Amino acid sequence: MHTIIGIDCATQEEKTGLALGHFDRRTLDVEPPALGSKKPGHMRVDVVARWIMAAIARDASVLIALDAPLGWPERLGPALTAHRAGQPIGVDADELFRRHTDAEIERRLGKRPLDVGANLIARTAYSALKLLARLREDMEKPIHVAASPDHVPSLAAIEVYPAATLLAHGVAHTDDPLEALHGQGVFRFSTLSSRRLSEHERDAVTCVVAGMDFLLKRAVRPPDEKLDIARKEGWIWVLGETTESSA
Repeated sequence: MHTIIGIDCATQEEKTGLALGHFDRRTLDVEPPALGSKKPGHMRVDVVARWIMAAIARDASVLIALDAPLGWPERLGPALTAHRAGQPIGVDADELFRRHTDAEIERRLGKRPLDVGANLIARTAYSALKLLARLREDMEKPIHVAASPDHVPSLAAIEVYPAATLLAHGVAHTDDPLEALHGQGVFRFSTLSSRRLSEHERDAVTCVVAGMDFLLKRAVRPPDEKLDIARKEGWIWVLGETTESSA
């Protein structure tokens, strides 16, 4: 049994989507998602830590699927270290600000992730890394960033991208992508609710679906020659076969 925690990361607690899924290699059951809160005791780190500890108590493995970059472009750090005010930077802008995984997602799906080196998404990435650090500290347990679905630690994290996952599943342009996934049997809600989900909650559920794709070894892996770069920059795990045009 795997517990998959989907997190639509944000710099503000109330815009952070949280979803909890239970996956037995055949069926993915997702509990009704929630938003983070500014209220004492209800911050996202407390919620996620509680889910993780409950899963560990059930002898379940835990995968945290985060919608946020977990690394920066390989060439960004060295270029900025050597830079002096007023001088040009001798690196192409795409190489400086965009990761290899971002270029791969755009090539495959026609959808370009935000450049972590040149957009406000960098603050979301910072918040996601801070969240992982707090979880490690609070639980006194390591959380490894999984580099392959072949050998996944019992407590691991991966980077996902809900918009790309919906494209890869062929539902991005439907009226209700989550309902389409649900109707296709990709997942089911453990408890039905008539409440309308927010955008952040929907993205959190999609993160859980992306986590399932990863565990089933359906997500595209980094090419062998890019493995070291992927470990440095991070890798977006997305279903491998596309069934819908991104146009």
